[in-house]
Amino acid sequence: MAKRQKILLGRIIKIHGYQGGVILRTDKSFKGPIPEKGWVFIEYEGKPVPFLIRESEESGPGMLKLWFDGYDTAEMIKTVTGCNMFVFTEDNRIGISEGPCGLDGFRLFDSKDNYIGTIEEVMENPGQTVLRVISDDDGEILVPLHEDLIVEADQTNKTLIMDLPEGLTDLNR
Repeated sequence: MAKRQKILLGRIIKIHGYQGGVILRTDKSFKGPIPEKGWVFIEYEGKPVPFLIRESEESGPGMLKLWFDGYDTAEMIKTVTGCNMFVFTEDNRIGISEGPCGLDGFRLFDSKDNYIGTIEEVMENPGQTVLRVISDDDGEILVPLHEDLIVEADQTNKTLIMDLPEGLTDLNR
């Protein structure tokens, strides 16, 4: 099955201010508009992590200031400095994205058999399907649903095991 193409938007070069803003240097090969609001993906430890743009503004040629939902301080956003940001093309959606609604209520585990939480909702966003997971301790966590991250899906026991990048559950609270 054909996979979606990952399109590089640019690289986060530094934090902007104290309210969780970042400066993105757009990639020279990128020709489309950057979403003013909506989902983008930051490559963290080699894996796509979804971020919802709350606000954006141009900061000069090839530079953007971006702020993300849920990230209100420089301390919260500092780990993504130096990371690439991208979107996926919306056509040729991958197999797991074609019918994920059956995952509601599944228990999510990482590849080390640690319980993450229960999948409350499968959100179809432009460019990526995201799981909204409710953890017993930490509230809501957003996890990208991508076939490369899935280790095992057990329909009988309603469990999903995923190989999540270290720190992902901390980034998306």
